[in-house]
Amino acid sequence: MGFARGWIDTIMRCLESVSYSVVVNGHVGERFHPVRGLCQGDPLSPFLFLLCGEGLSCLLRLAAEGGGLRGVKASRSGPQISHLLFADDCILFSEATSRGATTLRDILKEYRICSGQCVNFEKSTVFFSKNTTEEAKAAVIEILGVRSSNNPERYLGLPNMDGLCWRVGRGTGISIWDDYWIPGISPGEWPNRDDNEIKLVADLIKIPLAEIPHEDFQVWKGELSGDFSVMSAYKLLQESSFDPNFLIQADIKDFYNKLWNLQLPSKIAITIWRISWNYLLTLVNLKYKRVTRNVACPRCGREEEDITHIFRQCPVTVEVWHLSDLSWIIDSTIQGFWEWLTWVFKMSTTEQCKRICCGMWFLWRSRNILIHERKSKTGRELSHKVKQYIAELEGLEEKKSTSNMNCCHRHRKPLNGVTITFDAAFNKRTFKSASGVVVWGRSGRLSATKTVLHTNVPSPFASEALAGLQATRLGITMNLPSVTVMGDSRTIIKKCQSMEKDKSVIGAIIHDIQSKKICFQNIRFKFINRTDNLLAHKIAREALKKEEETYLVLVNEDSSLYPEGRWRREPD
Repeated sequence: MGFARGWIDTIMRCLESVSYSVVVNGHVGERFHPVRGLCQGDPLSPFLFLLCGEGLSCLLRLAAEGGGLRGVKASRSGPQISHLLFADDCILFSEATSRGATTLRDILKEYRICSGQCVNFEKSTVFFSKNTTEEAKAAVIEILGVRSSNNPERYLGLPNMDGLCWRVGRGTGISIWDDYWIPGISPGEWPNRDDNEIKLVADLIKIPLAEIPHEDFQVWKGELSGDFSVMSAYKLLQESSFDPNFLIQADIKDFYNKLWNLQLPSKIAITIWRISWNYLLTLVNLKYKRVTRNVACPRCGREEEDITHIFRQCPVTVEVWHLSDLSWIIDSTIQGFWEWLTWVFKMSTTEQCKRICCGMWFLWRSRNILIHERKSKTGRELSHKVKQYIAELEGLEEKKSTSNMNCCHRHRKPLNGVTITFDAAFNKRTFKSASGVVVWGRSGRLSATKTVLHTNVPSPFASEALAGLQATRLGITMNLPSVTVMGDSRTIIKKCQSMEKDKSVIGAIIHDIQSKKICFQNIRFKFINRTDNLLAHKIAREALKKEEETYLVLVNEDSSLYPEGRWRREPD
């Protein structure tokens, strides 16, 4: 590697300054001096790893520069990565060809001759991309003499993959002690006798399991979908000083459940969601992106424009909250914006939350109008607009409610074929839920209803998925060859429509729904508005309240519901 002889002698004297002895059956053997290592914890030890690793790194880099070794790129314009080095492990990247494998083998052989360090092939594995042919895989494995792996993250020599967790299928691929598979409990953090073991058991039995077992698989816990995204990883790194449960799912559920249940227009709800994650293009955020240098508030010009200033400190904002009878929200001593926002939602009534959300939306909208159209609004004008808008929303809700009360639940608009609507009711205190399922004939006439109770349901999200599963089961029970299943949860419907594996926390339930599609000649899933799903919502709520299950078929049901010669089965 080109080091001076005197420098090498100095390093070797450091190695020979220590001595070892081996204890055999309690007897200490003779002491001896090492020639290739140091005691664990020696300050020089990590530098020896770096020095030895630099030799391998140089060989790989020379091969890549000469075109003999091709690494991988994280992006089209990014650099090629041929290797990643750790303390005593390394990850090598190459094209899956005989040429690439031969080049790697020769480099490792040369490194072994020069350094004396040999590759442990028993612990080494090779991982191929999805588009690699079986012939190419076999050739590479034969040349390198290592075994193939479809699950590289299970190799114990690799670093831990923060952010990954397991979805339980059969459970055979999961280490109970070492893997993250119980929501909210990290590996190795099993409770002691003094801990609340009942809570642990409750967390265990709330994990959804599929009726038809499937393989265990890993997902990214930074996204509810289970799929990795750069944005969620960036947020985890950016906020690494916080509790990961705060950043992922645990403590934010109450806030978002309350937000989505306010029944606000999508433009307002989505804006509040963007505010909560600091995704608004404030001048401070634009400065971080190197778009602008001026960060002074365009309204007052006194302070930097970030989300805290826009929604808590700006004089116009203060005036809006005072005139809206919400001055108490700016008197809080809470510093962090997220902590302040969740505290405001927690302390506010539903009506106050609506005013706060509408106020924030008008503040942000008026700020954009000021920048792009040079039109400004006073706090009094904005407060008046907020009150006027709230009144319009309440009038619209009252109109919808009156219209829904006047409609007959026994009829609906005729559709092409039999339809099944579903909804769920959830008790967050007892973790119980009820599924309400309604069958409508081709003429739009009510034909059957069914309610099912569930226990140990982890979330309202899971209760909606269970209701969708019950709707599918009822269609099978009634021998319906063709059916349209409809619900008011857009996310659940999209998951049922998708042909891809669902990686979310309710993936097991979605797996069961998708596996039952083969029982129908034709089955479709369709989203409907809450106002078109009132009967399913009502019977689910009543079933949860009374804690009783029902299965009712109307005597004057639609004669076209069942094909000739086919009869209803008893419910499972």
